[in-house]
Order: sequence, then structure tokens, then C-alpha cells
Amino acid sequence: MNKINKNKGFTLIELLVVIAIIGILAGIVLVSVRYARGKAQDVKVVSGIKQIKTIIESNYSGVSYPDLTNDSPLLFGGLVADGNPGTSTINILLGDIAAQGSQIYVVNEPADAGFPVLGYAIYGQLVSTTTQYFCVDSTGKTNLNSPTYTTSVCPE
Repeated sequence: MNKINKNKGFTLIELLVVIAIIGILAGIVLVSVRYARGKAQDVKVVSGIKQIKTIIESNYSGVSYPDLTNDSPLLFGGLVADGNPGTSTINILLGDIAAQGSQIYVVNEPADAGFPVLGYAIYGQLVSTTTQYFCVDSTGKTNLNSPTYTTSVCPE
């Protein structure tokens, strides 16, 4: 009547299988978290660019937009071209976007310094994919998947 149970634990194979399964599941979760983190950084970039657009539009003179690419005359304490971050709201936004690992490109129309800026486009490089840009322009267009950052109107 005394049954002796010789199987008092797991075998080495069972233990290794369980560890392998846990490792595979952890790998899947880490990839998902990394993807979600990249998308969250993209949202921060898009939000910052939309806020910069709001600032530019609020400084529209009725004839021209502020020039964000040229240092003369200095607007907002120097913005894109000189790399000298100031303490203005727009410079803080640019710093926050850069901290996400993104780069900002501003294209004015016309692109020559000293002329009134009649149109503009702001491009922010998406963090989750380095070949796509978020674009907003002075005509009201937006494009989340712009392949280029060279025109003053967001490409379709």
C-alpha cells in the first residue's frame, strides 16, 4: 500500500523547455514594446510640428510668414539654420522634437533670404521609420508619410 513516488520534480528537459518558452514570449513582448515606443515618439514629433505650425500661423502678418530658416533678421531668437537654441516656445518645441531622435526641415517659398515668405512647409522625420516625414504646410495640407522634405507644399 505504500506507493513510492520516484518522480519528485521536473526533469532537465522539461525545465529547459519551460525556460525556452518563457524566453520566446519575452522576446515577442520586447519587440512589441520597442515598436510602441517608436510610435509614441512619432506622436510627439507630429504634435510638436503642429504646435510650431500654430505659432507660425499666429505670427502671420497678413502678407508673409515669419522666416524660420534664415538668421537675418533673427526671429524667435534664431531657429533652424544656426542650431542655437533659444528660450522661445518654438525653440523649446524644436529641442523636444530633436530629443526624440527626429530632425526638422523647413522649406520657405521663396527660399531666398530677405524676401517675404509667402508659403512654407515643415517636415519632421518620423522616429519609427527614417525614410518617412510628417509634413504640414501653409496651405493646410498634412501628410503623415511624405517620402521627401524638399518642397514648400506637402507632397500628396
